[in-house]
Amino acid sequence: MNKYNTVNHQETSKTICDSNTALFSEFSCEGVKMQTPAESILHSGYFHPTLRYWQTCATDLRPDNLIYPIFITDSPDAVEPIGSLPGQARYGVNKLEGMLRPLVEKGLKCVLIFGVPAKIAKDERASGADSDDTPAVLAIKKIRSLFPELLVACDVCLCPYTSHGHCGILTEDGAVNNDASCLRLAEVALAYARAGKCIFLV
Repeated sequence: MNKYNTVNHQETSKTICDSNTALFSEFSCEGVKMQTPAESILHSGYFHPTLRYWQTCATDLRPDNLIYPIFITDSPDAVEPIGSLPGQARYGVNKLEGMLRPLVEKGLKCVLIFGVPAKIAKDERASGADSDDTPAVLAIKKIRSLFPELLVACDVCLCPYTSHGHCGILTEDGAVNNDASCLRLAEVALAYARAGKCIFLV
């Protein structure tokens, strides 16, 4: 049969279990054909020592098991306290070293970057999300240069960059266009990857 025809759940599950192939991109768990088959597959990997450690350590609560969230604004020297998150602030890239170094010295191994732009123009397709001067891209480059051993995770999101506030590309009737949204998120993830080796949360 045509490889894009639907198949039953049992057949799909068996095929996926038998081989880690592009069927992941061609069929859903219910055997429904995806609208846009993926041209390549990102396999999970353990490229970083922290990722490998997390897969082998016992469950415990230690600094090297934690991920510290960092909210990055596009004012390079800013420290803007967040009222709803006591003790947290939005930081400009020039303030990252002073904030992070004490935590790294205490054993922190991973940070999670959230871009919070204030100056970047917003539009319907979140054009500013992967520009060279977006807060997340600048932060990745800065952190990778200051702390090359630190594992950097990034929130891949369109919400802060869209004029309508949704994390996706919308159709004319206001619904989320899933295909266009996935492709746009992939473009943003690629920009983050080019800025420095990191992992993504979508």
